[in-house]
Amino acid sequence: MADGTHGTAAATNVLHQINDEKAQASAIIGRAIEGSWVGYANAMGLLFGEKKTYETRHIVTMQDLRVTLRQLCETDRLAAFYFITLYTRDVLYSQVLWGTNHQAAVEDYVMMTMNATFAIPRTDMTAGQKTCVGSLYAQIYNRKKQTLHKAVIPDNVTVAVGMNGRSQSPNWKRPKATYFIHTAEQTTDNTTMHMTKKVGYTADRVCATSTMNSHQPHVLIDGYSRSQVL
Repeated sequence: MADGTHGTAAATNVLHQINDEKAQASAIIGRAIEGSWVGYANAMGLLFGEKKTYETRHIVTMQDLRVTLRQLCETDRLAAFYFITLYTRDVLYSQVLWGTNHQAAVEDYVMMTMNATFAIPRTDMTAGQKTCVGSLYAQIYNRKKQTLHKAVIPDNVTVAVGMNGRSQSPNWKRPKATYFIHTAEQTTDNTTMHMTKKVGYTADRVCATSTMNSHQPHVLIDGYSRSQVL
């Protein structure tokens, strides 16, 4: 269609409207995600400490959350990061709201705020069926989680929901209360030492349940399974 025709102008207007609505939805989703993380942190009992004073208060902003997490020891920081960004979304939220997950709740909130409806009602959607708002939620959630990870977790440490280098049975399902901490450290002989620590949540605390490493040979040192890999 030639430039300047009515059809081109109409299509351009539609694309502008789509972009505007996507931006609006993204802003709503972002606020919902960050608000939930701040709420989870406060529910955990984390407090923001004012600089150069002994005063503390509830966490209000994401900056408060980043500062508070960085003030924790590394073990507690990793546990808090997993609890806030993964465990609450995958386990606690659905338990509290009788099966409704955080993504679905945010999707419905976006649609209500924007006075929109799904072409297919949620009750008629098949298992695994995705919506455009749901896909946008996943992108924003992962991006924000990665940003928070970079801000509070050392570069050589990752918090993962699976073990590196270990194959699992196709029917194996990871317990949601379990996560893994992967650490890579340079040694004096210019090799890389990889450590994997499995951690599990109990009812009242977080405890290290076992340690392992997928590389051979390896030895157990200080509660970790360590190996040297070129």
